[in-house]
Amino acid sequence: MAKISGSVTQNTAKYRFYINVYLSQNQSANQTTITADMMLDSYYIRFQGNTSGHISIAGDRQSYSGQKNVGSTTPQWITTKLYSKTKTITHNADGSHPNVSISADFLATSGGYGPGSCEASGSVSIPRIPRQSSFASIPTITPGKQAVVTISSPVSSWSHTLKLTLGSVSITKSMGAGIKTATFTSTETEKLYAAMPASNTAKATLTLTNSAGLSSTASATVSIDVSVASPVWSGTFSYQDITNAGITGDDQKIIAGISDIRITIPAGAASAQKSATLTKYIASCGSVTGSAAYSASGAVTITLKDVSAAQITVAAVDSRGNQRTVSKLAEVIQYTPPVIRTASARRVNGSTAEVILSLDGTIYTEPIGQTTNVVQSLVYTYTPDGGEESAPISIVPTLSSGRVSFDASIQGDLGTGGFTIKNSFAIKLTLTDKLTSTTLTISLNSGIVLMDLYRQGDVYGVGIGEMYDPEIGGRLQVDGAAIVEFGENGNGKYIRWADGTQICTKNFAYSSTAEDQEGALYYGTRTSLGIYAAQFIGELPQISATIYGLQSCFIDTLKSSSLESPGTVNIYRTVKTTSKVNVTISIIAIGRWK
Repeated sequence: MAKISGSVTQNTAKYRFYINVYLSQNQSANQTTITADMMLDSYYIRFQGNTSGHISIAGDRQSYSGQKNVGSTTPQWITTKLYSKTKTITHNADGSHPNVSISADFLATSGGYGPGSCEASGSVSIPRIPRQSSFASIPTITPGKQAVVTISSPVSSWSHTLKLTLGSVSITKSMGAGIKTATFTSTETEKLYAAMPASNTAKATLTLTNSAGLSSTASATVSIDVSVASPVWSGTFSYQDITNAGITGDDQKIIAGISDIRITIPAGAASAQKSATLTKYIASCGSVTGSAAYSASGAVTITLKDVSAAQITVAAVDSRGNQRTVSKLAEVIQYTPPVIRTASARRVNGSTAEVILSLDGTIYTEPIGQTTNVVQSLVYTYTPDGGEESAPISIVPTLSSGRVSFDASIQGDLGTGGFTIKNSFAIKLTLTDKLTSTTLTISLNSGIVLMDLYRQGDVYGVGIGEMYDPEIGGRLQVDGAAIVEFGENGNGKYIRWADGTQICTKNFAYSSTAEDQEGALYYGTRTSLGIYAAQFIGELPQISATIYGLQSCFIDTLKSSSLESPGTVNIYRTVKTTSKVNVTISIIAIGRWK
């Protein structure tokens, strides 16, 4: 109910004039019935006499007149319905209707006791009448299978048209009056494949139109049954080992880990289904996979490298990504590559040029098809520190029941004489059988010579730090240089090498107070260091002086050095010292004796 308030011109405190509006809708007729009641409330007042008035609904005006006895002589509000009008309006096709204007007027004077001239006007909103039908249930539609759609209609007598659209495919169903379900047959839904050649799922549009001409839409999921729509194989594939058939004698045998196989799929071996197209083939053998584009006119080949598994599988893949596989089993030879388990290179006596190489390894011993496996080669190269790698050098190992061994001298940068003692080397070993190779790099350290006693006929000598070299000569060689003389006297020790080098050493006992001050330091008495154990010639020798002792001090610059003497020395201290400082000064002088 709606209420439209109005006004009175007489006894305004005791009267209220208004219109009560009532709406009643007929959905099937698409109509609304409007009832307008002219109302008057009175308080503690009463009138009786002739009245007149009008009620207008949407421009339809009706007049009224007659005797009215209204009110009460008691102090209370009394409500009186004066007149009433009813009008039926028809809605638009979509169930809508604009607002409706309603007005009323009433005249009752009654000698001053009536409300006088009364008026009320306004508009009323008309609710829309539901006219569109709706979907009660929508299934997931599988192409090639029946699908039932249920609808709901506001008017039971309406008929409907249901249209399913996916891409360029449309299917229309007619539904008679009162029918609430529509069934798309398997033959009809089969047509949907053509609208989805590159996907397994899609969204179709359902449009429901009722006999009132109004439509509503919804989406429906279309999902392909992959098991039905996947590619179909009518043939199969072939394969060949393309790397080792000459060894095995059979291109249908696979050598684990090293065989490459070529897979051939003939034209027309597989075909796509349900409006899809074939796009490629995917081949796999264990973890190794490969693919190639589909060809309708010729064979397709795929090469898989270094395969190991027995099962070879090929999948035909269509434009939707669906695939179906076929497989074959191959005979696998479980070959294992050669292995160098341990290897070492050592110098004889730890210090000579002669080097012993020791190696232990294995090769596969079972027949490789029609071929017996053997060691094809065992070679090594050597690279000195900072140098270049040598050419490969072959050596002959011992082979017994698959075990490969070697333990003998090898030649190096000195040829059959071995390897230069002062150098270290990287030695790279390569063991090869009928199929593959393995490589291991080991280190050869430089020789460590403490003392070498040499004698060859009448030539003999001692080498310290390096091997004795008879070409250098001398009875004693230190670090490869010959010592021709050495000795000791009261002035220290000396050593003379064949190349003219002379080294003199001596220890000098220094004793002095440190009382004289120079800046922040105190110095002692400059003292002569005496003479060398042997005299130098030519340029003055290079001198090193080191101080030893329990008292903290340091050496001043040596002065007055000569070929015969290291010169004089003094000490410095940071504190004044009146008692003598006793330290040892060690002298090493290197120069020439010839």
